Amino acid sequence: MLIMKKGSSAAATPSDRMNIESRYRDLINHMPVGVYRTATDGSILECNTILAQILGFSSAEEVRKINAAEFYLQQKERKEHIERFEREESQYEEFQLKKKNGDIIFVKDYTYVVRDEDGKILYYNGIIVDITDQKQSEKALRDSEGDYRNLFERAHDAIMIITVDKEIILDVNTRACELYGFAKEEFIGKSLESLSKNVRLGKERIKKTLEEKFLDNFETVHFSKNREEMVLEINAAVVNYKGQQAILSINRDITERKKMEKLIHRLAYFDSLSGLPNRKLFMDRLIQAVARAERNDISLAVLFLDLDGFKLINDNYGHVRGDKILSGVGERLAGI
Repeated sequence: MLIMKKGSSAAATPSDRMNIESRYRDLINHMPVGVYRTATDGSILECNTILAQILGFSSAEEVRKINAAEFYLQQKERKEHIERFEREESQYEEFQLKKKNGDIIFVKDYTYVVRDEDGKILYYNGIIVDITDQKQSEKALRDSEGDYRNLFERAHDAIMIITVDKEIILDVNTRACELYGFAKEEFIGKSLESLSKNVRLGKERIKKTLEEKFLDNFETVHFSKNREEMVLEINAAVVNYKGQQAILSINRDITERKKMEKLIHRLAYFDSLSGLPNRKLFMDRLIQAVARAERNDISLAVLFLDLDGFKLINDNYGHVRGDKILSGVGERLAGI
């Protein structure tokens, strides 16, 4: 802002002063910010077209007809604003103003006081920038971060964010704390390698995630705080976390499901009493063996054995004893 000191143009002719004034107005009208000069009573002495546009007017002349107080939402706020910059001579602030149509905007304002030689306030000079879009973007970002945090914490699966290099845990949700048994403070800063049963596999998965940006449904085993093994199904993705590249890992506990799958497999292929492979598993293995023999052009022999007198054992000693005999014979044959 150009300030003309008293007496600086004393020797200038009226024509010179007009030229200076013209250049001054041309300067402020071409500035990309709102520029104003107000009297102590709020009268707007000067302003440029950008300020008029910011406040919703078509020309600076319209703005100069209005007292600056009318643009404030509350007169108390304006009074406090004036007191601050009169006390400090200049003030940089962000606040809200009311446009011609009643819309509320956010502005960034820099005001400074101009005094005469006796210290009396002549007027206030200021610059205003409309930051409404910026404020709305910041609010949208805060809202989205709030939504993200809400989803993050309410997720039924354990979620953790780790660094890509040393697998340091940066953040975890509530479910992760429950699943692993750590408090959040214990989790943050811990290396995921200390919880992984297969560190090499974990590094391979992270490398693949970085290459493909996303990796879904791979299984691994982690340890809880008390070193109990957990089978996890993991989906991982590359994310931006506070300005740095990181891995977001969604870990679903499938330990009970794997136990059930193992039990179902055993019930399907093994006799529930003797624990020996049943006919279904025998046929499955026989088909595989025949295919392997044909593929490798080798011979295959199948041997059927009958246990003489086995019925007498069942009849005289019961099926429990008979099943134990059968299991013992099976173990001996497997060792041949």
